[in-house]
Amino acid sequence: MPTKSNRQGFTLLESLIVLGLTTLTLVTLSVGVRWFNEANVTETAFWHDFANTWNRTLVLARQNQTPATVTFLPNDQVIFRSYNHGNQFQKRVSLPSGLSPVRWYEVKITDQGYVKPQTLRWLSNASHTEIWQKFQLGWGSYVNEKHKTNS
Repeated sequence: MPTKSNRQGFTLLESLIVLGLTTLTLVTLSVGVRWFNEANVTETAFWHDFANTWNRTLVLARQNQTPATVTFLPNDQVIFRSYNHGNQFQKRVSLPSGLSPVRWYEVKITDQGYVKPQTLRWLSNASHTEIWQKFQLGWGSYVNEKHKTNS
């Protein structure tokens, strides 16, 4: 008959220590992954909202033959403005935390929907990248290029 000292396996104390360490590791990883994914999802949602509002502003500028202005405020928001017969269309798109243009920018859209070629620089803490938003494709099109930062 085996006695208590001859049995193989973990003691209760060893089992509790392993269970505690496993739980701590899983909780730490799940919280870290959730935070990382939330920041990326928020940033992706911002870019979709920006693209929709940008396209709407372009269409309004062409249809109404009125110029529009897009103002980029660091750590705050992007403001789209256009006027039509004295009525102002204005839409504000708030920036998610961790995404910001590096300085104040103003992009002008002509009454034909043309945008002067230029590059805006953004910093993203979520993806640790610098985003170059290039308005060089003509007629209000733009492309975002991501460049890894050294930090």
